[in-house]
Amino acid sequence: VDIPFGGGKGGVEVNPHELSPRELERLSRGFIRATADILGPDRDVPAPDVYTNSRVMAWMADEYSLIMRSQQPAVITGKPVARGGSKGREDATGRGGYYCIKEIEALRKWSPAKIRVAVQGFGNVGRHAVRHLADMGFPIVAISDASATLHRDDGLDVEKLLSATKPADDDGRKPLKEVEFDADRLESDELLTLDCDLLIPAAVGGVINQQNAGDVQARYIVEAANLPVTCAADEQLRERDVTVVPDILANAGGVVASYLEWTQNHQRYRWPRKRVLEEVESMLRCAWEHTRKRVEDEELSHRQAAYRVAVQRVHDAMELRGL
Repeated sequence: VDIPFGGGKGGVEVNPHELSPRELERLSRGFIRATADILGPDRDVPAPDVYTNSRVMAWMADEYSLIMRSQQPAVITGKPVARGGSKGREDATGRGGYYCIKEIEALRKWSPAKIRVAVQGFGNVGRHAVRHLADMGFPIVAISDASATLHRDDGLDVEKLLSATKPADDDGRKPLKEVEFDADRLESDELLTLDCDLLIPAAVGGVINQQNAGDVQARYIVEAANLPVTCAADEQLRERDVTVVPDILANAGGVVASYLEWTQNHQRYRWPRKRVLEEVESMLRCAWEHTRKRVEDEELSHRQAAYRVAVQRVHDAMELRGL
């Protein structure tokens, strides 16, 4: 997506659902105290991921500012708007996959009402993706979270489901297994092999692997999670002509929005939500076009093409530095 951010991961091995809010705050602040020496607005900028939310990021930003004895909003992204966060950040990752699907729809001349969609993961990313796709007219035939899968051949009532699982506060949303809903109930992992046209894994990594790739019936997979399709599974799917839009493109809306939040923090100026989402869409559309051109010109998979675009940019930048 051509932004001046690299890629790295860090975290704590813990189940936050087993912690009290006070314990979670102490853990979040402790993580920043342990890593403060390697962080910085122009060095290493953490962003939210699995089991983190805007409240956790606010604690982290506050702790770093206390350590530095000055306000440092640009060191952490994914913060609440009231604490220097960006408008539009909350649904940016879900929108990233949605924008890619819009491009595929135009390219393949899809009739949305005939494209059955299954979404694995009903957290921040999955919920927003489901809402946008339903608004476009795509029937959402299955949705799952860690507790259950809800399935209905003629499509689920998305608005009712969103309302039924809406969280009362920041502590989490109601699991699907606890929701009374007119739909078939399946095991969580059964969603991946259901009869559908478009599959969106929006939960965790490695869910489509060598063991189940042959059972996947979808013709299109849009990776809204990080690495939900393993390398071995990717090869199997390509041999079966299944199109996989890779995570570095499909879920890049989140990192683009983090970059825009970081930019606003440096400017000490907050942009309107409309501008933020327009910037996210513009940058993702540009990334899609570069990837699609490589797919067509070099007969590559979307993953291979996206990786080549990314590596080429790093190569060009290093060459200009004389490395």
